[in-house]
Amino acid sequence: MSKALGKDLFFNFVYNGLNVAFPLIVFPYVARTLSVEGFGAATLALTTATYFTTIASLGIPIYGVREVARAKQSQQSLNKLVTELLLLNSLGVIVASALFAVSVFFIDSMRAHPLLFIVASINIVLSFFQVDWLFQGVGNFKALAVRGIISKLLALVLLFQFVNDKHDSVGFVLANVISLSFSNLLNIVLSRRLVRLQFRELNFRQHAQSVISFSATRLASSVYTLLDTVMLAILANMYYVAFYAVSIKLIRVLNALINSASGVFFSKLSSIEAGENLYRNKLELAYCGLLIVTLPTLLGLIIYGSEVIITFAGPQYNESVLAMIVLSPLIVISMLTSFIGVQVLYIHGEERNVANSLFIGATICILANLLLIPQYRHLGAAISTVTAEFFILFYQIYVCIAKGYSLDFFFSKNARKIYKAFLFMTPAALFIHYLASYTPTTGLRLMLAIIFLPLAWAIILIVSRERISIRLAESVYEYFRQRLL
Repeated sequence: MSKALGKDLFFNFVYNGLNVAFPLIVFPYVARTLSVEGFGAATLALTTATYFTTIASLGIPIYGVREVARAKQSQQSLNKLVTELLLLNSLGVIVASALFAVSVFFIDSMRAHPLLFIVASINIVLSFFQVDWLFQGVGNFKALAVRGIISKLLALVLLFQFVNDKHDSVGFVLANVISLSFSNLLNIVLSRRLVRLQFRELNFRQHAQSVISFSATRLASSVYTLLDTVMLAILANMYYVAFYAVSIKLIRVLNALINSASGVFFSKLSSIEAGENLYRNKLELAYCGLLIVTLPTLLGLIIYGSEVIITFAGPQYNESVLAMIVLSPLIVISMLTSFIGVQVLYIHGEERNVANSLFIGATICILANLLLIPQYRHLGAAISTVTAEFFILFYQIYVCIAKGYSLDFFFSKNARKIYKAFLFMTPAALFIHYLASYTPTTGLRLMLAIIFLPLAWAIILIVSRERISIRLAESVYEYFRQRLL
């Protein structure tokens, strides 16, 4: 791995790690402070605003990374590209804001909490300044990491200032809005070092097809990542929204961290021909690295589901445990769909087939939610989400096989070693859980799991002679040998 790629991975890990760490820090406090219904209403407001922010983005957060990576060698081309994408984004913001206002007016569960949704709507308006794609495309992950630290510290201060009792749902939403707005405005300040807007000889038509394709992909993806919460609010009530929010939140933040490395590789691989050996080698490296992280995470969530929910949300959310266990396969399935979609299909220019896979998933998710939520509430939403993601994966694999795109990384020698290691890891994890069951508190059991599960996994991988773990072990040994001897 080159030093440049390693540096980018580090800063991107910090950037996405902050997005993961922040919810994990504030989540226990908010879940315990707000009432269950209040937490559900606040979650619905923020989730709905996020969905309409996705509409406003027009797929630019993905499309922009690729195009900036291609145009960054020419300052004039980069200036022109960024100007065009920002103007397209402004049009999306206007349309999304209007649709949001109409939705809040006509949907009863939203109209019952007008102030929450008015505050949350600020996120949509200021999403125009959310230009993370620019920094990702030029590989400036350090700026994203620094900005993330500042905005998350601000959010933490505001959260403890505004959320003090069970009635402070508006304060929770306001803290989120202010910190995100500050982050977006800081984006614009930092971006002035990279580009200068130019308004001559702009060509929006060249972006039309890709923006439509990427936008459709993002919207379809949002249906089963965000709309499930909205459908729960409509078909059930805020209590079940809260139970589902607790279970899905932990899954989503873990997926965000796991997929952070994929964003770096996408930026790097965009400039490499898909048939080159370098591309294949990096593809296998990325896949095996993600497997090493996702497989034990899946196992830990299934075995320690109760301890995780009680520790992070409290015993009042016990009904979230089964839903989180049902959702836990998303750790692996979402990694696979993201990896194949971004690293294989996008690289080969198959944006349309990625969009098709997500439309299939969105359709299945909506139908399954309509069928299951009225009877099974939050558990029905969980089943629908996993089912939709599975069909997305199935379709993407089908496209790769039909088009002749290599999926050799699935069955590489190193990947097979990881699969075999996971078979040995399962009884080891169950044994660790059995020993931890003799401890007096759930928090202590979870702490022991966090310590011993990764340790057991590392030992099993090294014994299996898995390539990445061997290299890491050798690097650690060499580091301490040079400093101690």
